[in-house]
Parts: sequence; C-alpha cells; structure tokens
Amino acid sequence: SAYLDETFREGAISFNRKRYVGLNLRYNQYEGTFEFETDDGIRFFDPEVILVDTVWMAGDTYLYILYQSGKARKRSFMKLINYGATRVLYHHQVLLMDPEPAKGYEEARPARFEQRPETLFVQLPGQPAMEFRGKKSVEEIFPDDHQVLAEYIKSNRLKLKRVEDVTKLCRYFDSLR
Repeated sequence: SAYLDETFREGAISFNRKRYVGLNLRYNQYEGTFEFETDDGIRFFDPEVILVDTVWMAGDTYLYILYQSGKARKRSFMKLINYGATRVLYHHQVLLMDPEPAKGYEEARPARFEQRPETLFVQLPGQPAMEFRGKKSVEEIFPDDHQVLAEYIKSNRLKLKRVEDVTKLCRYFDSLR
C-alpha cells in the first residue's frame, strides 16, 4: 500500500500559524502528502502549495523537514522522535516497483508498492536533517563535538542502531550547548 496506514485517524494540522483540529487524516508515503476525508470525498495537502508545517495524527507528530539526500536537498514529512533542540526523526518511504513479466517457473508480478525500512535522521537547529547511519555519522553530523560525543558513546555503551540511544546522544549534545 502507498499509505502508512490505510485507515483515517483523527488529527490536526498547523497551517499559516493556525491549528486546525478534528480532521480525519492518513499519510500517503508514496506521494509524501497527508490526505483528509470530507463529505465531498478525499482531499490532500500538497506541501509545496499549502505550507502545512506540522501534522499531529494518532499521537505522532510529523514535521515538513528540509533534508540532505546525497548532494541534493529535498523536503518531506518526517515523524518526530525527539522534542529537543536537536531533532531525531523517522522518514517513511515506499517505492513503486515496476511489473515483471513471467520468467521460467516464476509467475508475472503486477506493479506493487514496496515498503522501505524507516530511515533515521538527525537535524541540528537551523540545518537540514542528515541521515544517521551509526558511529560514522557522528563525525559528519556533529563535526565540532564528535570527540566529546565519541567518549560519551563509549562510556555509556550506546548502541547507535537503537533509536533510544541516538535520542540519548542528541539530548547529551543539547546539554553541552
């Protein structure tokens, strides 16, 4: 499915510094848009046209974030994990796979959506979010403080593959500021 969850959930959005509540929302990961249900049918917020910056849905907060993808900078909704100055975010992605013709003993496969693993991002204040891939990312994301953070990781035996430990690292980084 192209959706994070097929069902609509009650939520709210922030648009032009106003908060609109009581909306039935769902997230279309493929399009990168939130859809809402009305009496007239299903509509969506195009984030490039309607500047919705925050969405609250089913107890989760989604922010429209600028992020670094290779050398390109892109924007997408990401799920907020850490509420500190340094943000920890999940990026949900789904890809549309092309149909495959029948081959030998394998049957033909129609076009389908394939869920990608959630990608973890870290965003420093005033900067684009950057993908967090473990210890190697610490120096890239925190260039001035990577040695202090490396000592903190070692002394607290943090496993940077766990979201809780990345959140602890970011909270510690915020406490240094």
